[in-house]
Amino acid sequence: MEYSIRYIKRNKLSSIFLAAISFLSAILLSLVCGIFYNIWIDRVYRKSLMDENSTGSIEPLVVAYVFILIVICLSLTVMIHNAFEVSMNSRLHQLGILQSAGATPNQIRTFLLQETLILCIAPIAAGVLSGIGLCYGFMQLIIFVTASVRKYEVVFRYHAVIMAAALLLSIATVLISAWLPARRISRLTPLDAIHYGGEPPVESMKPYRVFSFLFGIYGELSIKSIHSRKRVFRTSTLSLTLSALAFISFLNLEAISGISTKHTYFERYRDKWDMMLSVPDMDEEENLLREIKNLDGVESCILYKKITASTSLLPNMLSEELLKLSIDNLSDSIKAEGDGRYSFDVPIYVLDNESYKDYCSSKGLSAKDSTAVNIIWDSFHSDRLNRMYIPLLKEGMPLTLQLRNEAMPDRGDMPVTVSAFTTTLPAIKEELIDYSLSLIIPQDFYVNLAESFPYTESFYNIKLVSKSYDAAVQNDIKILLQEKNSYTLDSKLTEEIFDSSVRRAHRFLMGAFAGLLSCIGIANVFSSTLGQIYQRRKEFTRYLSVGLSPKGMKKILAMETLIVALRPIVFSLVINIPIVAAALNTASIPVKEFIAAAPIIPILIFTIFILLSVSLAYYLGGLKICNADIGDILKDETMI
Repeated sequence: MEYSIRYIKRNKLSSIFLAAISFLSAILLSLVCGIFYNIWIDRVYRKSLMDENSTGSIEPLVVAYVFILIVICLSLTVMIHNAFEVSMNSRLHQLGILQSAGATPNQIRTFLLQETLILCIAPIAAGVLSGIGLCYGFMQLIIFVTASVRKYEVVFRYHAVIMAAALLLSIATVLISAWLPARRISRLTPLDAIHYGGEPPVESMKPYRVFSFLFGIYGELSIKSIHSRKRVFRTSTLSLTLSALAFISFLNLEAISGISTKHTYFERYRDKWDMMLSVPDMDEEENLLREIKNLDGVESCILYKKITASTSLLPNMLSEELLKLSIDNLSDSIKAEGDGRYSFDVPIYVLDNESYKDYCSSKGLSAKDSTAVNIIWDSFHSDRLNRMYIPLLKEGMPLTLQLRNEAMPDRGDMPVTVSAFTTTLPAIKEELIDYSLSLIIPQDFYVNLAESFPYTESFYNIKLVSKSYDAAVQNDIKILLQEKNSYTLDSKLTEEIFDSSVRRAHRFLMGAFAGLLSCIGIANVFSSTLGQIYQRRKEFTRYLSVGLSPKGMKKILAMETLIVALRPIVFSLVINIPIVAAALNTASIPVKEFIAAAPIIPILIFTIFILLSVSLAYYLGGLKICNADIGDILKDETMI
């Protein structure tokens, strides 16, 4: 005990960073345990709302949690044990002397583990408590973000058993991480320990010609020094690379998702709706329509229903442009029938009579029965971003379609005459379904189809005079429907705010996770740098003995700093090139638009954080290395 305490006091910096790694691992485990407990409680509560007899048995979630926890524990063990190994390796010469004086392997392992407990038990306890605080903050953020879409109250919960579990897991993880190198070191013979002195021989060294050409002799010495100590830097390299890769990949994909959502949702429907009210089948829907139109702040309101049908079209009913294409290979949704016909899906939009008249009037049409949106995407000659459309039906004469309800085949086909053609849907929150024939019909005509094509919901597409009326109109509509138990009211303004809040929360959480993971790597860099002062002094003494100046030593350390800090960032950026390219291609987003919205500032801040942290570690280590007395080092009989 006295020996361990004395060693910790004499090696404060390396001890601090070993404690820091233990603190960070405890935070992560405590955070994961707390989040799972709150998810589990929330699931139990929601099940109890739906089923009063619910027992809270959610085995799949428990199994998934145990699996995730095991993976985290194993990852932390692999990542932090190397930090302990670096610290213990730096004492091989001293441990060899102890063994030669009679210390047994069991005694060596015991005092190394005892030293770990003395050093890490307080940081682990502090990490568990800090993890509880982070869990509370995380849950409060989730509660705030989901408040607008949740219909029940969520509160933060914690239990003493969860804290005990996190504490035991953290202690076990740290002890196992320390036991692995302690076990290996205790098996070394006294002669091997004294001979190596913590400086393993380099068996091979690959050439770095490109690096030498670009950065000269100092760059070559730096990269070869890091290569010779690659095992020491394994944990820091892994954690820094994983954190950078996860953080940069997430930011890039989140930026692409934001651009896609903006184009395909908010901008596409910007002038078509401000609120969308969906109400189950009701008898007085026309009265509700009039009441909504009369609300202060409402510019217009369209009542519509959606029903789905299908029809068979003969080749002579199709446009010449479509017949020139290979219809059979255009889409799986277009099915060829045995008699030469083609089966198409037919989404039907039933507008209230007044809205249908306004729609036809705006298109210069005088249709009474139905209007066909007569276009189809020519995917052979255009992509999703730059679509080209061609006519689906042959125009110039009225066509009668035989509509059928696939869900109710016993009702038979219903004839519908298409008396007009157009190329756009009404100004409602709907978009054309690819490879289908959309029909627009008035409420009066729908009466003829109601028996064969029933509907379950009515939709009220509401446009406001301005966004400033959003809250007031939402409140007025809720008053109108206060006796209606089931309805859904969506606000575009609320959705935009919610989407922005969710994306900020995701970026914050991902940044926190990446920062936590990178801190493990940074702590390992400190531990590796400060724990190898003895070996690095001998390395730089050799450089001094062949004429290297102190200024050159500083250049080597600066080069090492840049390599250790920037290599994970550069690697992650290179890996992200194909990832981003594939995502942009899938979302049909031009590269220029992504570059304009690329998360450059967050990535730059993360890079500066890594660079400054690694620079501090090398600065502290460099002070001890460069200020060493060359005479004392040359007298050291262990120098190889």
